[in-house]
Amino acid sequence: MNSTIDRIDSTRIELRREGRHYTGIKISPGNRPDIWNLRSGNTPDTAWIYRDGRLDEWPVEGYIENQGRYCIGPRFEGTRLSRIIADGKLDLSCLRKVLAAHELIFSSQKEPEHFDASSVFLLNDGGVMVFSPSMAEKQRACFSEEELLQVYQAFRHPDIRGPRSAAYSFSLLACIALTGRHPFIAGHSLAVSDSGELRERMRRAEFVSLRLMRPELYRDTVEYIDKILDGSTDNPDLSRLHDLLEKVETEAAPALSQADLLRMRSLARRRERRIHRHSILRRFFHRYRIPLTISGILIIAGALLTANLLQKASVPPPTRGLNPEQVVGLFYESMNRLDHDTMDACTTAGAGNRYIESAVRLTVITRVTKAYSVGGPPPFLSAQEWIDSGLPPLEQGQFVFGAADISIRQMTEAEFLVTYIFVQPAGGDLEEAEQSIRIDVSEHTERVRLRRDKEDYRIYSLETEEIREIDSFRELKNE
Repeated sequence: MNSTIDRIDSTRIELRREGRHYTGIKISPGNRPDIWNLRSGNTPDTAWIYRDGRLDEWPVEGYIENQGRYCIGPRFEGTRLSRIIADGKLDLSCLRKVLAAHELIFSSQKEPEHFDASSVFLLNDGGVMVFSPSMAEKQRACFSEEELLQVYQAFRHPDIRGPRSAAYSFSLLACIALTGRHPFIAGHSLAVSDSGELRERMRRAEFVSLRLMRPELYRDTVEYIDKILDGSTDNPDLSRLHDLLEKVETEAAPALSQADLLRMRSLARRRERRIHRHSILRRFFHRYRIPLTISGILIIAGALLTANLLQKASVPPPTRGLNPEQVVGLFYESMNRLDHDTMDACTTAGAGNRYIESAVRLTVITRVTKAYSVGGPPPFLSAQEWIDSGLPPLEQGQFVFGAADISIRQMTEAEFLVTYIFVQPAGGDLEEAEQSIRIDVSEHTERVRLRRDKEDYRIYSLETEEIREIDSFRELKNE
């Protein structure tokens, strides 16, 4: 007998047969023609529906082959949890309902403690549907690599299994519900090429803690979630997590002073910048792991990080006592020394980040090149040094970076127009700097604004007014 099939998404169909409506869940890829089989005997392919504190089974009534194998059961309408997360619509009410469903499934010992955001549906009638682990695993085999990363791997620790895995996933989702962002993903999307970095951040617990992101919430709630994500609690309890989330949703936390809130947000921004820099270092070392030994990598990275921490802890900011124009000059002059710490100290609110990140990468390239090269020219030349030397030709492995002929014009007390010659590796590809002797040269005009941050002036806005490409050395020499 003919069936009418509508495809809802890559692993779900709606089927009409003999006047009845069914939903089908894909459990195996393939391209066989339509074949309908009635269910016979016990099958691990089942799911549970949670409503009003009660669990009911979603029975599998048969199977059909239609560009893959689908298990068929009573029709249900709802939205996949991973889609709700991707659309930015996950809130505490939704998360607590999903958490309650899993608590009941686990406590009833109907299934082992397992969580898969792609196998949970928020039903239109208010219920929650959860696939059995067996059925969820079969469905995952039908996802592409990119889909699997987006709907499953992004919410699970790569090394944790058993009860702690579910607690970890729900704590991660709590962060998303409370902050609107994934604690281990910098942007709004995740590519397959980013999967290794995601796993490393989870293993190293490199995230901005919820205590810093949402300091106004109950301290015991955010600290418990942070401890689960950083691995410092041995026996995470889903029931306690549920109670703490309910407390956040239903009770007002004690108010923090404005000074405390500002301090927490400042710490959060610093932590985020530090994580981003660690990520840059990791990508570089991964790319060049063949010519570098593990010991060499650890020594260089450790020296960089230790020097940064010691300097910041013991030395006053380099902007201390400087007027606004001197801070602007210090920022641009520091580019010629690849002094990313001083550049960072001169800025706030993300101003100049593209220049700071370039200086970080080139610092690493310079130190690694020096460590593993015997003799030869210095790998780095500052823009001012290169121009003052008469634009000498570069040797293989050399690069030029920085600002030359800096001109600072004051517009108001804390606003300046800065014009300079900017030099960088050709195409701005800093990771190819040690392989290319081609460079890009351009004249930049930027509007720089400062404000007082405690005792010091810092740049909070750096806007490009004009960029004029300089196509030849002759034009540069004639200026």
